[in-house]
Amino acid sequence: MLRVQLTRLHRSLRALSRLVARGGLKDAAKIERRLGRLEERYSQGWSMLGAVEHRRGWLSWTWNKARLRGAKLRQGAYLLRTNLDPMDPDALWRQYVQLTEVEAAFRALKSELAIRPIWHHIQRRVQAHILVAFLGYCLWVCLKQKLKVVAESITAARALESLRSILIVEVWFNLRAGGQLCLPRITEAQKGQALLLHHLAWQLPAQPPPRIYRHQVPQPCSANQAISRKSLP
Repeated sequence: MLRVQLTRLHRSLRALSRLVARGGLKDAAKIERRLGRLEERYSQGWSMLGAVEHRRGWLSWTWNKARLRGAKLRQGAYLLRTNLDPMDPDALWRQYVQLTEVEAAFRALKSELAIRPIWHHIQRRVQAHILVAFLGYCLWVCLKQKLKVVAESITAARALESLRSILIVEVWFNLRAGGQLCLPRITEAQKGQALLLHHLAWQLPAQPPPRIYRHQVPQPCSANQAISRKSLP
């Protein structure tokens, strides 16, 4: 990202410099506005400039070589700062990843249960929310450890995303004698999903039996079409 910004900023500065040198732009205020737009558009690359000066018919700039060198060394690296006692970098990184997973459990995993956003004002609801988030984190860790043994290249998030498309579909039919027939069906796992389930030693549940409703048919419903879909737990 920084390299792209530096390249585009350098090209824009050269184009502006040629325009100023040809006399196509003489107003100092307009030149300042052009430079301000470049600073706004390429803010990360602009921070690598040492100075930018313009006079009548002349525009120059310098790069901060020390800052560029430091950015090049940090390119692609993730820096962590901590107030803990000196510790092994690998252990620090593992703790940080674990912290992000805990935060995700309390912030994002509850979205799988469709209870976001939610604001708690009662103590027992706060406690219930913490319990659900903790259980979600426990399941997440268990899935990650299981994948680490059978398929180390697959993350827990990727596994859940792959299995998310396996659905329970309810198909409703009108009966001639009255009432309606509900036929729940579990969609068939695709090749990649079947392979993942095989490695995890998981099996899809058996197809649920049909249900007949004589009275109090759930609404809304229509004949010969699926009316609801929900993901497997």
